[in-house]
Formats: sequence, structure tokens, C-alpha cells
Amino acid sequence: NEHFWDDDRILFATDRLLFILQEQQASGIMRSFTASTLIAFAFATCLPNTTSAQINKSGTVHIAAGGAIGWHYTKNERMNRFSPEIDGGFSLGAVLDVQVGVIKQFSLGATLEPGALVLFSGDFDAGTGFRTMGFKGRGYLLQSDKFAWTVSSEVGLGRLKYTDRMDEGEVKFIDTGVYYGISMGVGMYFSERVGLNMDLNWVSLTTTDHDIQKDGVVPLATDEYYSYTPLPNKTRGLQYSIQVAFKF
Repeated sequence: NEHFWDDDRILFATDRLLFILQEQQASGIMRSFTASTLIAFAFATCLPNTTSAQINKSGTVHIAAGGAIGWHYTKNERMNRFSPEIDGGFSLGAVLDVQVGVIKQFSLGATLEPGALVLFSGDFDAGTGFRTMGFKGRGYLLQSDKFAWTVSSEVGLGRLKYTDRMDEGEVKFIDTGVYYGISMGVGMYFSERVGLNMDLNWVSLTTTDHDIQKDGVVPLATDEYYSYTPLPNKTRGLQYSIQVAFKF
């Protein structure tokens, strides 16, 4: 039948396959987060306590705020699924991290990181917004009353907001998806309550939900340029963060 392989059927089948692959990838990320957190927890609990005084213990509340800078590799399949745009960029952002000690060797909490991503190609305006928020588990590999060596794993939601100015007007691309990260760091306390946290993070964001606005209005689905089904933008990179830390 000459109509069996028409464009609509091919696009529908392709989009369905991409949706299934995205669901499987999200499940894989959740399994990776769970496994890495459990490994960090198990490894930390097997280490001996070096002193009776510890930075972390059951019930300790940790609040840290600071900044982060990073370098990222990006793969953009939004415009053309068959010829993705490969790019890179650097990020600047703020970090808010809240943790509660579960046992001496492990704490659990949440993070919030708003900031800006600047792509090297300059295809999008400087100040492309990003935001991540999620849950974070931290294992304390070694610690005393003034120093801690930690490993962390986090998972949550991330958002990228691109703004592009074209001849036909201003266009905003808003992508959201699953955020995942692992990190290693140190904590140094100058007093009983105040210290400094420094972390090196590997971060990953795969977006699966997509929104487009043209001059503040969502374009009609029949508009050829804007009618693409949401495709994942993939961002991977290394990020260094430093925060002033408080514990109670």
C-alpha cells in the first residue's frame, strides 16, 4: 500500500520509539542513583570512626550555601533529530544544600541550584537559564570534628530555558527532565558550627519535556518550524562548587 509508509506514520512510530527509550533511560538513572547511594552508604558504614567527635551524626542538620562553576558538553536534538547539534558551554550558579544526619557515616537531604549556562557557539543569548532541584545522599568516608571526606549522589528535576531572537520574533525554548549527579568533596570546619564545603561534581541532565513560546505565546502545532515532538537535550559536565557550611 503506497500510503502505509506516509510521513505521519513514520513520525508517529519514531516518536513512540523515542518515548519508550526515554522512559527506560529515566528508570536507568533512578537505578543508578539508588545503587550509587547504597554503595556510598555501605562503604561509609564499614569505615572506622577516627575520633569520638564527628562533623556528622544522627540528627545533625547541615545547611550550606555558595556558588558553582562548570564546563558542559551538550547534544541538541531539538531542531533536527537526524543531525544533532554538538556544542559546549560553561555554567555559573548558586547552590543551596540542606542535609540531615541519618547515622554518623550518612546524611540525606535536598539541593537547589539556579544559574546560567553560556554556550560556546553563541547560538543562544548569554544567560540561558538553568535550574536543578532534587534529593541528595552523602556518605562520610573519613571525618573528625574539623574535617570530612565525602561522596554524594543526587537525583531530581532540571530545567533549561533558552531564548533565541529570530527575524520573526523572540522564541523561548523551555526543556525539563531528569537530573543526576555524583560528587566527591571535603568539608572543613573552623569552629563548632561554621565551615567550608568544596565539591567536584559530575552532572547529567536529559530533558524529555519540551515547550516553545513565540513572543510569549505557544505557537500553533501546525506551524512547521515549531511542530517537532519533544526530543531530549543532553547536557553532561564537570562542576566545581564551594559553599559556606553551617551545622546544628
